[in-house]
Amino acid sequence: NVMMVVLESVGAYRVHLYGAPFDDTPNLDELARHAMVFSRVYAAEAETSAAMGALLASVYPDHDWPSITQIAPSLAIPGLPAVLSSHGYGTAYIHSGGLFFDREDEFLNTRGFDKIFGEPRDYDFSRELKMLPKVKKWLEAAPSRPFFLVIWTHNTHHPYVSRFHHDYGVRDPNLNRYLNGVYEADDFIKRLGRRSKRWGWPIARCWW
Repeated sequence: NVMMVVLESVGAYRVHLYGAPFDDTPNLDELARHAMVFSRVYAAEAETSAAMGALLASVYPDHDWPSITQIAPSLAIPGLPAVLSSHGYGTAYIHSGGLFFDREDEFLNTRGFDKIFGEPRDYDFSRELKMLPKVKKWLEAAPSRPFFLVIWTHNTHHPYVSRFHHDYGVRDPNLNRYLNGVYEADDFIKRLGRRSKRWGWPIARCWW
């Protein structure tokens, strides 16, 4: 079983695990003690839609506008979800934001996912925790199959809506909201790990 958790718009220089001066990832710090942590990882491109193309279809970004999902949402490259699906895996994509930007919904629908979950709107309030019951429901629907599950958070995308309101001692209120979004993403991973263990799917190996 494979869970891929993508933290939206999170750069290493804002993460305590990688040396940032903010206590915003206590759970990742703890998980790193028994996980493989990569110190040299480079994003294909710092833009969500381009990252989808790299992660789910193994294509290099065009480094231009528009992104690969908008140019070729039906790109004829199977990618990881489709390959695993052809080997008997159940596959799903769960996002706590909308999937309408840059034709991302069309792109995801051609990647080989059995089920895709998104939200009709973005930004008005935190929806991170709403992903947990969706994870549980989907996992329970096909318990006999190995699974590939992509979970893509959203709160660290501008305008940084979060359930938390810690004061990180920075002057920029946008940055403070962003750091609270990072903290909430970290909190979500903690809850996901605990519930996965309770549901019978413990996360045995971690890579960061």
